[in-house]
Amino acid sequence: MKGRHAVKRRADPWRQVPSNGSARTAKPLVAKVGRGRTAGRVPYAAGVTGLRAGRAPRDTGGVRSEETVFVGGPLDGRVLPVLTGPTGQPPKWYEVPVPDAAGGPPTVFAYRRAPAGYTKRLGLQRGWKYEYVPEGRERRTLKWPWSKPDHG
Repeated sequence: MKGRHAVKRRADPWRQVPSNGSARTAKPLVAKVGRGRTAGRVPYAAGVTGLRAGRAPRDTGGVRSEETVFVGGPLDGRVLPVLTGPTGQPPKWYEVPVPDAAGGPPTVFAYRRAPAGYTKRLGLQRGWKYEYVPEGRERRTLKWPWSKPDHG
């Protein structure tokens, strides 16, 4: 189509083209970063997760993890990678089994997930932390109308 309103289309060298299995024709996966004229493109490495602002990338083998702070107990002050679930959140409870030196049953230290803090202006949650619970993990009870009340 020629004329005043014709749009010239250039081939985008970063566009993904379906490959027929040949390694020569396959193009690398890329992620677009930014908007407009300042937009850049960064190659995406498979298996590298944690590419959010302010966090260092971590290779966890294709599984997402989140750097989480532990407060209290034997892990006080440590920051460990905790695997996240399908919703992107770490588990509500984190249990650390420590083997007994005498060969007995292991001691289990329990940590409960809590909000790490909130932003000043909008009150958005900053992430998660784990707080030590010396009593151990709380076992949930069924709260169905037909379940018997707990006497005792």
